[in-house]
Amino acid sequence: MPRRKQTREEIEEVLRDNLRVNATPTAPDDPAGKKRRQSRGRARKRNLNKALEAIQIGGGDENKHTCATITASTIASRVEQAYAIAPVPIDTTPAIDLMARRRRQRNVEQQRRRRAANRCRRRIGIGWETPNGLE
Repeated sequence: MPRRKQTREEIEEVLRDNLRVNATPTAPDDPAGKKRRQSRGRARKRNLNKALEAIQIGGGDENKHTCATITASTIASRVEQAYAIAPVPIDTTPAIDLMARRRRQRNVEQQRRRRAANRCRRRIGIGWETPNGLE
């Protein structure tokens, strides 16, 4: 049975709870236990951040499954509107460099998506370090 989609508020609440629950224990911790605790917390945080990012890229409507229908060009146009990104020059070299050109294009697209996700995270204040620790 598929899991129910979480709303933005539920994801933020679970992230805060995970920070509290997976914090360093007061008693001395054995190295294996520490490694398990940290990897479990990282995996859960990564999955929740993915879900939160999908909601934010989809326009914030939690009841629609729009993240699967948004194209890369739509994401790129949204990012370009938010950031004045200079166009990336693409050279017209022979077919030998075709793979390198595709790799560069893919990296540029991934950077644009990462910037958009970080902008959303900054806006809602999840997972960013402050002088007193994590929020």
